[in-house]
Amino acid sequence: MILVSNEFWQLESLPTEGYCVLRRTAKRADDLSALRSANVEVAGYFEPHHKSWGLIVDMRKAAPRNDEAFEDAMRPLRTRVSQHFARVVLLLSSAVGVLQVERLRAHEGNSWLATRSESEAITLARDASP
Repeated sequence: MILVSNEFWQLESLPTEGYCVLRRTAKRADDLSALRSANVEVAGYFEPHHKSWGLIVDMRKAAPRNDEAFEDAMRPLRTRVSQHFARVVLLLSSAVGVLQVERLRAHEGNSWLATRSESEAITLARDASP
């Protein structure tokens, strides 16, 4: 069930599986104000029962970007995701993307997992389910 869809994100709830999927669109994040607004919209759809669920953040379509302004714009969503889901798994298309997640994880102290394998992401997200 699609909970929300905007120019940057689509949030899908999979109640029978006990996890959600947050898919990043291919839209370039040139307008950071629009990205922040889209992030706030998505976070508004996180529900109380999601606290025991896993979340897959599928970033495979996103254009690579890791400059400071972008990272700052994304920080509030990363924080909300970390606080709201039992387990967060980032699904990435490249080894460089995995390294970026590892860097953020070490810097921000979150427990996110990163993988390039969709089947592994699903398994890890399901592990959070009761």
